[in-house]
Amino acid sequence: MNYTNRGVIEGQRDEDYVAGIQSPLPYIVNVEGGNWRPYKPTPEFQTGSGLDRYNCVSQSGQNAIKMLLNEQISNNKISLTLYDWLKKNGYVDRYESVQFSVRFNTILNGTIPGRGNWLYKVGDDFRKSGLIPEAMLLDDNTISVAEYFDKKVITQEMLDMGQEFLKRIQINYEWINDRSVEKLQYHLKQSPIQIVINKGTHAVAEILQEADIYKYWDSYTPNEKQYPNSSPPTSFLKYIISNKKTMTLKLWQGDIYLIDETSKFAWSIPEPKTLEKLKEHFKKQGIILSDEYEVFDPIDYFVVHGGTYESLRDFFNM
Repeated sequence: MNYTNRGVIEGQRDEDYVAGIQSPLPYIVNVEGGNWRPYKPTPEFQTGSGLDRYNCVSQSGQNAIKMLLNEQISNNKISLTLYDWLKKNGYVDRYESVQFSVRFNTILNGTIPGRGNWLYKVGDDFRKSGLIPEAMLLDDNTISVAEYFDKKVITQEMLDMGQEFLKRIQINYEWINDRSVEKLQYHLKQSPIQIVINKGTHAVAEILQEADIYKYWDSYTPNEKQYPNSSPPTSFLKYIISNKKTMTLKLWQGDIYLIDETSKFAWSIPEPKTLEKLKEHFKKQGIILSDEYEVFDPIDYFVVHGGTYESLRDFFNM
């Protein structure tokens, strides 16, 4: 069968995080059975009377993040403060599902009309530009491709909202190179998986792995589909998010650690100047890191020893 490209440019960089090989990202079970169907987002489509947008990488990446937040909201894992902020600013739709403007990121991440984008470029843009509510820039599928991709529709208010989102939620991603059924089921317990199907031509969000069947959420109708292992996906990428408001400083054996309580990540801060820079940075975001350090048990955390302000800034996308 010949497949028409729907918006994927394959490629993975040497420096990218890879689960189990080169990644500091912690593994956390969010959905025990690895079934993300209860957290599916409100349907959206990448095509319409204005032709195809070739933005399946942006669509599927956002869908994975939407499901991560939907799960947190459904199971009361998200702070009331953060939920209220999301609701107030239009990120939660009338179905109580998180919704982002895919057009905003499609323009900013450099998606090429008629060709598409790389998974890592889209992921990097999410981390740098943030995500804004759908209502700020609607995904109008009736306008022409030229109108849809017009950079002039991006306002400073939109850019500012994206940064406000990143002040509250950090976004990271890692590739999955072990594609065995067992490993995919393992990773699906943490997050939906962005997979590339149809011989490297289309990106979707996998929501369940049953034996050799990949069940996924698509940006074409019908949204929920399944894909056989007879032609396995060619790329697998997993998004990981955490709430920045959960960051605190804690103590263990005389050393100070920056703690992310959502992801259970602990990074030691050996230098006083690094600590002061961190405090000043978070103060600008309205987060006061107290000088009264509680003692924590490292057995409950993913611990990394040693870190400069620059390495912490890059990892936490600060």
